[in-house]
Amino acid sequence: MKLKVVILYVLAAALFLTACGSKTALTNEQFIEKMESAGYLIADATNQFAEGNVETVTLAMKDGVYQIEFYVLPSNDRAVAAFNASKNDFEQMKGSGSSTGEVNIGNHNYYGLSTGEGYYVVSRIDNTMIYINASAEYKDEIKDILKELGY
Repeated sequence: MKLKVVILYVLAAALFLTACGSKTALTNEQFIEKMESAGYLIADATNQFAEGNVETVTLAMKDGVYQIEFYVLPSNDRAVAAFNASKNDFEQMKGSGSSTGEVNIGNHNYYGLSTGEGYYVVSRIDNTMIYINASAEYKDEIKDILKELGY
């Protein structure tokens, strides 16, 4: 009897921890709404990509100084591949004075790189991805909007 109770607790804990690692992806419409309300200008860049590679690409531009790119990809596998390619590109920029942060839990991957000159982020939830290549001076502002977006 005690063994059954212990097994039930272990299973319940495993289920709880799995659920905690899951995030909810934004739709393209939700991304646009949140970014417009935060004062960003929105542009559709989907036509810059070959048909079938992306479902939508939306740019949220802040005063002409940086942009946040939001991708909706055809599948989770494509999003993971795009995340890994972007992460590898950013890792090439690492130097002695840089710092990185990384999260890989459930349906979410995050990689951030700070250098003296730039702040670089790629973050994936399910089949969506955010990509940022900005000047280091906007790091705190970008962190705040990413937190609000849940990415």
